[in-house]
Amino acid sequence: FVLRRASGVRVVSERIKKDIEQTFRIRASITALPIFVDVERFKTARSYLAISERFAMFKTKVLVVSRLEPEKNVSLAIRAFAEAAPEDACLIIVGAGSRALSLQHFAKRLNVAGRVFFEGSKDASDYYRSCDLILVPSKYEGYGLVTVEALSAGKPVLSTDVGIAREAGAIVTTEERFAEALADWFKNGPRTGELKNCPYANFEEYVHAYCNDIMACTNGKKLP
Repeated sequence: FVLRRASGVRVVSERIKKDIEQTFRIRASITALPIFVDVERFKTARSYLAISERFAMFKTKVLVVSRLEPEKNVSLAIRAFAEAAPEDACLIIVGAGSRALSLQHFAKRLNVAGRVFFEGSKDASDYYRSCDLILVPSKYEGYGLVTVEALSAGKPVLSTDVGIAREAGAIVTTEERFAEALADWFKNGPRTGELKNCPYANFEEYVHAYCNDIMACTNGKKLP
């Protein structure tokens, strides 16, 4: 109802734009305006060595940064880790939520509690730099800030097909093949990640694009 009566539609990814175009017949133009992420912050995090030292006994460090809620599907990451990761790897989980205790019990049932570390809610920037792979096992994402942040830090991301995972440059797989894809990563990599389609040079450029989109909806004009 709303889409068909809108003067303009703004979405955060090309994926959502295509979904709307294929699902609804609307006359308004659709603008894909990704969320701004300060990528330089994740490229230059400086205090990550302390985290690296804490987990130095593990050859490979896998990371999940997520709210611990059902839709984030963190249990999939724990299960895949239990099935696919070698003994010299650990899984670090940064985030808090209603499923924290049940996920800890789940790790115990899978006999990996000694290699799965729940860090609580913390700044993830240094964790990205100190880890080797970031997992995004979500059932759905509107955007996918973790994917952008991790790839900005130069780290590979293994993700379900959600949000901007494909557009940003993540390794995309299904829930059913998540453990298999993780096992393949341990064998074949890649060991580095690269953020693709980074749309803004700085925050000012994002604000300019945002304002132009609003103005185009109201009077058809744009800022110089």
